[in-house]
Amino acid sequence: MATYNGAVYLRAQLDSLMSQTRRDWTLYVQDDFSTDSTLDIIREYQQRYDNIRLLEHTSQLGPMKNFMSMLEQVEADYYFFCDQDDVWVADKVERSMQEMEACEAQNPGKPTVIFTDLRVVDSSLREISSSFWEYMKIYPEKLTTFARLGARRLATGCTMCFNRQAKNVSFPVSANAYMHDAWIVLSVAKHAGVIKGIPVPMVLYRQHESNVLGAVGSGLMKKFADLKNVGKENMKVYRMLKDLEYGSFLKYMCYKMITLVEAYL
Repeated sequence: MATYNGAVYLRAQLDSLMSQTRRDWTLYVQDDFSTDSTLDIIREYQQRYDNIRLLEHTSQLGPMKNFMSMLEQVEADYYFFCDQDDVWVADKVERSMQEMEACEAQNPGKPTVIFTDLRVVDSSLREISSSFWEYMKIYPEKLTTFARLGARRLATGCTMCFNRQAKNVSFPVSANAYMHDAWIVLSVAKHAGVIKGIPVPMVLYRQHESNVLGAVGSGLMKKFADLKNVGKENMKVYRMLKDLEYGSFLKYMCYKMITLVEAYL
């Protein structure tokens, strides 16, 4: 879990983690120099539970580098990313690991990412959409190749479970890496790994004024209304893809159009 000034919602997330039906895991937390009571809350929960470890670093990193810094430090067989402001469904860990074990049995030794749908909620956990995939027009069955995955976001980091092999192919991290979840999914796709979605919302994806990224809606009119920022966003994504040897910008734009058309047909 990467934290930064998350005190308002942090207890609800920690409670949901400690209520998981599968508990054979350790929670690693790295705080990015919060100025609120985030660290006090983490230490409070450390006193109550023996599976919480607080990592330290020397300079502010931002969310992507915070997550990847932790991933580099922690040695484990399997990893989950966790945001500070969501709420996990009680069997998220258990269900994800069941799917992971089934995939590994069929694809031994391959880098593997499991991810789930989310339920979009407001700051008070009132439902906005029962399915993030539907809300954002994400269709995992259509995003099955490296070329297509480069053009359209698939897995949300806070839903992901991935194995050690997936971690290994995700390092070193490019300076142009856009976000931690996108970098890992694309790295696994490039290395012919397994990327499997569970079509069940396992996270209450809280939307509030402090979200770094979130459920921004999928309407084409929203995209056309802000073409300048859309252009900047595409260039950021392509710089990351270029470091992964994706191919030309023309290829990227072609698949961008293909995946957009597929989403709205």
